[in-house]
Amino acid sequence: MSEGKDMAPGEDVPAIDWLGNPVSCGDCPHEENRISGRCDLGRACVRDLRARRIDRFFSINPDLAENYLAHPFFELRTIAARYASPFRLIPLLSDPEPDVRAMAALRLPVARVLALRRDPDRRVRIALARRLSGDDLLPLLADPDYQVRLSAARAATPALLVSCLDDPEPDIRREAARRIDHVHLPALVGDPEPLVRIEVARRLEVGRLHLLSRDPDFRVRYAVAERVAVDDLALFLTDEDEAVREIARERAGIDKVGIYNLGIDNKET
Repeated sequence: MSEGKDMAPGEDVPAIDWLGNPVSCGDCPHEENRISGRCDLGRACVRDLRARRIDRFFSINPDLAENYLAHPFFELRTIAARYASPFRLIPLLSDPEPDVRAMAALRLPVARVLALRRDPDRRVRIALARRLSGDDLLPLLADPDYQVRLSAARAATPALLVSCLDDPEPDIRREAARRIDHVHLPALVGDPEPLVRIEVARRLEVGRLHLLSRDPDFRVRYAVAERVAVDDLALFLTDEDEAVREIARERAGIDKVGIYNLGIDNKET
């Protein structure tokens, strides 16, 4: 490595290949790259074990990436797939390593990768969930793996999220509550997870917030008290939770509505 060059953390780690052998420029097939400054032992080297150094090499020499799509080191194949022409990636859809298949799934045309929705490894299906859109996501919204469904839910349109209202995982129902059309929100008013009901309280039409006004979780009632019509604040001014009472009083004061006018005694509760 050249002396005096700024180094990122870990750049001083000796260069070894994927088999644990020291890397040398002496037997490298890319001598012309070293001479022209398009590779640098310890920083940008295709034979190095470290992914960062491999990636630097291909970022400088993307034209060489397709030469490494069949390399025995899976991480080298994965990084090469990031830079190689998509026309050369079809064989990688059946690569034995999930990371390689996932990279191919991210770069190939959608029509070519739909079959990977049935890939046995969730990493591949998660990559697809982040790539696909519209009805192509439907099988992944019903995937047996929670992380796949969550990734698909985050990419889904509000209309598709309706299919997630009964998902067994709260995080997925919460994602639905954040973005489904308002007309479907009442279906989640009785959700067993308070964090889901909080999202509902934040978006539900003001005229329907009464559906959550007696929620057993103070965080939900607080979210309701933040948005409910001023005329409906009376119930929250005597709430058992201090934070809920405070936000109700604050809103009453902001809107210049006296507590007496709301029919509540003006005293600490």
